[in-house]
Amino acid sequence: MGRPKLSASLVEALERRPRRYQVRCGKLAGFLVRVSPSGSKTYYVQYKRGGRNRFYRLGKHGETYPFSRARIDAGNVLAAVAAGDDPAKSRQEGRTAAQFTVRDLCERFMADQVTIKPSTRRVYRGHVKHHLSKIGSIPVSELTRGDVVRLHARITKSGTPAAANQAIGLLHNMLERAIEWGLLTGRNPADRTPKNRPKKRGRALTPAERSELWAALKRCEEYPRGHDQHLPRGFTEAVRLLALTGMRRTEATNLRWEWIRLGERPSIDLPDSKTGRKTVWLSDDAVAVLQRRAEADEHPELVFTTPTGGAIDHVWGHRWPILRDAAGLPVDFRTHDLRHAYISDAAMAGVPTEVAMAMLGLRSPATAAKYRHLADEAIAAAVKRTAQRVRPKKSK
Repeated sequence: MGRPKLSASLVEALERRPRRYQVRCGKLAGFLVRVSPSGSKTYYVQYKRGGRNRFYRLGKHGETYPFSRARIDAGNVLAAVAAGDDPAKSRQEGRTAAQFTVRDLCERFMADQVTIKPSTRRVYRGHVKHHLSKIGSIPVSELTRGDVVRLHARITKSGTPAAANQAIGLLHNMLERAIEWGLLTGRNPADRTPKNRPKKRGRALTPAERSELWAALKRCEEYPRGHDQHLPRGFTEAVRLLALTGMRRTEATNLRWEWIRLGERPSIDLPDSKTGRKTVWLSDDAVAVLQRRAEADEHPELVFTTPTGGAIDHVWGHRWPILRDAAGLPVDFRTHDLRHAYISDAAMAGVPTEVAMAMLGLRSPATAAKYRHLADEAIAAAVKRTAQRVRPKKSK
């Protein structure tokens, strides 16, 4: 069944929902109405330019802007698009610097970010929606350092000091771009904004905690289904791989068989990660984990899945606390702390810092030059030494 044709009666009948949603017109392609959680309805035209989706805001539904007018305006905008115009860009460029607000800057900056990862885009959108929107009505040319400092303090006071630092950092980047675009002259108002001191997170595992974690993994996967501490092997084996490689959680949960090389020097070739393409070298114990998954033969493409073949990342937030509590680990011990524990184990095994960073695929500018020349053989050997510390010693 195709999409219904938008009409005045249909728009009036649309009800509010907990999350924003949109309804597209089945007759006039590109014409749509968005319904916010508050119940307000706004008309848009969606079209593509340069491979990117653009949204042209027509107006908010109501007495002063009824459906009939929105339908006519949508047709005019789509006609301009068909003639080769870019209405959204023309509207932005038509504003003077004095009229260009922080909200406008956020919209243009986000539209310009075509190469960032989807996860990064979600973080940016979150900061724009929850933090930068608080100064959205201020013209960019009138934004002061005091405005930025007050915003930082306001976000910090709400209980999210780390988010305050990140939001102001994003605003600084946006304002730098505004200077490049000729929308702002002089000094960046977000320069040298006082930052909150980051809270130290991450810790290593003690030998006793490490042993209890491995014991808990075995217990939980052997419990029958229905037991309140039962965990499927797709999850427990993923945790083992994280502990044995220092991989990021999403690198393991999205791992595909085609990226795995089990030869003389077994490895995982990740085509993309937080730091770009990287190689994860595997110890014998890590190889054993992957071999067990291959024997399970649960999914033709993904290494770790739910019992029904679904993406395991979607259920991680529910299952990690079960394992953490079963192992007796502190409530604030996160999955990412396994990565911290891995590099700590590497240091205790005598692995040089530069090699350990290469093992984890770290790419900070200050250290890149130090490990760029390291041979693969040295990294592979370091991985095996680290695994000997990670793996619990068998009791005699």
